[in-house]
Amino acid sequence: PDGIFPQGFSFGVFCGVALISLVCTASIMANVLVPAASAANLSDDTQTIRYSTEIAGNQADVEYRLESGEVVYANVTAGDDVAERIGDVIYINGEKVATIHEESINYEEETVLPYTGWMKQDSCLYGTVPAEYTKPISDKNRNIEFESAIMKTTVKVVGMVLAAAFPVTGEFTKLANKIVDVAIAIGNTQYKTLYFHEVIKGHKTLPSMWQQVYCEYYFNSSHSVHCCNDTYYRDWG
Repeated sequence: PDGIFPQGFSFGVFCGVALISLVCTASIMANVLVPAASAANLSDDTQTIRYSTEIAGNQADVEYRLESGEVVYANVTAGDDVAERIGDVIYINGEKVATIHEESINYEEETVLPYTGWMKQDSCLYGTVPAEYTKPISDKNRNIEFESAIMKTTVKVVGMVLAAAFPVTGEFTKLANKIVDVAIAIGNTQYKTLYFHEVIKGHKTLPSMWQQVYCEYYFNSSHSVHCCNDTYYRDWG
């Protein structure tokens, strides 16, 4: 209507300016409200997994980064202590405590899905039984070489090292207790490396998503001094 807009400024022009202003405002708000892309969604080959657990009575916040399915970095914060895995070396509070060695015996490439991670469970998934895990996935010797004797290493340190070594969410205190208790019972200060044979089998229906992990742990390279064994199940989700 006449008199509302300045001379030469029509209602149509006003609507156009208002629309442009609205679009600009929406664009600014989108940039403010949408978080920056994390490492987990930068590409299909790079993922960052975060979870919380308990290690030796301490809440532990765990973060690890996968590249093409392999852990390249991990951070475990438990109480006042911080463990970092850089490549295959693990540090606690900046001090080197362990090195991971891996030897594939018979390895088949796993299908790695983006934006997610392995979740550890002690029992079979979805009512299945162990006999249904029949698809061979991998057969490896994984060794963790500690800088000091295992019998003199605390449960907390062992638990943090395990959390940094395994690309799976879970609680590692029970396993760490077993390892330290057996090492103390044997009493051999020469044992600094935890040798373990890991066999992974996939479920016959969805082998890339439901898997059984069986590990035998030893204190010597010939696998004659037994420590303990551990079986758990993991699902991708």
